[in-house]
Amino acid sequence: MIITVTKRFDFAMAHRLSDYKGKCEHLHGHNYQLEVTVGGDSLNEQGMVIDFGELKKIVNENVVELFDHRTLLKKGDKKNEAIGKALKGELDICWVDYNPTAENMLNDIFARLEGPLFALSCFIMTIRLYETESSYAEINPFFELVEDDGIEGGGLEENELDEAGLPLNREGTVSELYGNDFKLKKDTIH
Repeated sequence: MIITVTKRFDFAMAHRLSDYKGKCEHLHGHNYQLEVTVGGDSLNEQGMVIDFGELKKIVNENVVELFDHRTLLKKGDKKNEAIGKALKGELDICWVDYNPTAENMLNDIFARLEGPLFALSCFIMTIRLYETESSYAEINPFFELVEDDGIEGGGLEENELDEAGLPLNREGTVSELYGNDFKLKKDTIH
């Protein structure tokens, strides 16, 4: 059995998307909300997966303090370099190697949190990053896309469902709409 705990964090940040045509190619900002869910298969001496104060400290030190009230821009983009020069001293710029989409930010956040949390015998279950009140991206390290299992006539049987009521194919992968298969990464939990 896995017990999870979740903590929410808020930070304000500006960014612009490189190589993008649309509103987000212009410098703009969001009031982000970050939800970090960690789990453990045992409780510590105090009866916790992790102390909420410790989780807060780890996320603040590794993520919030880095992004809050800053401008996230991709290195090597000529428009970003021009913005940096024109507004030098006005913007606190955090230069990154990736296009600052919510999805890429999640990968960065995951990489920053995985080690410190694992050192406390916790693992990341999900991280959800809200860019707006109604739009978020989420990372779940326990699922991965898998190729077609190649089973002849491998369509799903109506009665093959997992505990959550999701269809389960003969190899144990959860089949989502549009033919995407997801497989629980059982070897991720140690």
